[in-house]
Amino acid sequence: MNKRRKTMSTNGAAPNRAKAFEPDHSDSRGAIQSPSSFVPRTELGRRLFRIRGKILASGQPLLDWNDIERETRERRGEANEGGRD
Repeated sequence: MNKRRKTMSTNGAAPNRAKAFEPDHSDSRGAIQSPSSFVPRTELGRRLFRIRGKILASGQPLLDWNDIERETRERRGEANEGGRD
């Protein structure tokens, strides 16, 4: 019996897991969809998409990830990045 572990070969689980977090811009046939033809698949996705539409219609800019983190820190009463000890 070979007691050496296989270190280089994988079953592909890790790369497949990473793909789950990438946005899927293709339709059921694999064709690339434009963002304007995006259709959410779940109730949560539909709800978030409606909220996004309301924000865009109001003229307010969408937040990027850094803005979201900053706002979350402010709401929690945490110190801002510049005031770290």
